[in-house]
Amino acid sequence: MQKEIFILAINKMINASVVGVFRTILIILLVYYVIKWLTRLFFPLLMKRYFGSQSNSQQQEDQPEGDITIIKRGEKPKGDDNKLGDYVDFEEVDD
Repeated sequence: MQKEIFILAINKMINASVVGVFRTILIILLVYYVIKWLTRLFFPLLMKRYFGSQSNSQQQEDQPEGDITIIKRGEKPKGDDNKLGDYVDFEEVDD
């Protein structure tokens, strides 16, 4: 009698674990497709907002088309190049 109860308990645990595995796989797939759908929905809107703000800032410069302007950046600070170390000329050694 105890052997039959033990076998029934093991069968229930196996069935429960199989159902749990399938439920876990189903939840993972559901989350994946929801994230994929939300990304397709909101990503283009975010890109339009981001790149749209960049193009608007470029159009506000009020320069005629074809006009070229050169913007000079500040000069590089003239530091001491001796901090780099000494140059060592290596020679190839024949064996």
